[in-house]
Amino acid sequence: MEPKLAPPGAGIPWPALLFCRFFVNPFVAGRDSIEEMRSRFDQIHLKIRDEFLAIPEALREEKVLVPRQRGLEDSSRYWSAAMVLEHLEIVGTAIAAGIVELGNDRDPGIKADTAQVKPKGIHSAEEIFVRFEKLRTNLLPNTDSSVKSFDFSRTLEHPWFGQLTARKWYWLLGIHGGIHLQQIRAIRAGLAKKVN
Repeated sequence: MEPKLAPPGAGIPWPALLFCRFFVNPFVAGRDSIEEMRSRFDQIHLKIRDEFLAIPEALREEKVLVPRQRGLEDSSRYWSAAMVLEHLEIVGTAIAAGIVELGNDRDPGIKADTAQVKPKGIHSAEEIFVRFEKLRTNLLPNTDSSVKSFDFSRTLEHPWFGQLTARKWYWLLGIHGGIHLQQIRAIRAGLAKKVN
């Protein structure tokens, strides 16, 4: 039976939203060097890959309700491990496209909407893993080679953080991965409880 959760795009609690918009955005986002951001992305996505592969193949498409977690919308709490990887591919691809536009001082012409980046759960875990691996290894090199500068002032609004520059969106790629690393670990723990 499907749990009753808030609808996609409902966002995060107001205190967390205010924290993201008025503290994280101006004082934390994008403060690291590009090299540090790249390293964070690589390390986190490698850990996500390892967590996914540690789940038995037969359970990678099984949904698990995880506890509430900072940075995770309520509607995202009932996913499978494969759905987490699908979401990372959807979001990573979209963010990279926005970074390239901002990094060439162009208007991306898009609106970031958390409701639009939820996984569909229609691909097999094997297909999703192949796509995730391509994202993990190619996303940053392809993005880096297409960006003129991470320091243009042009922005694209994030629904939680507010206006973000190319540099801040680049920072978000690793941070976003970290949120879903915690989620996939919780999914793995939940699956282990079901099996035992």
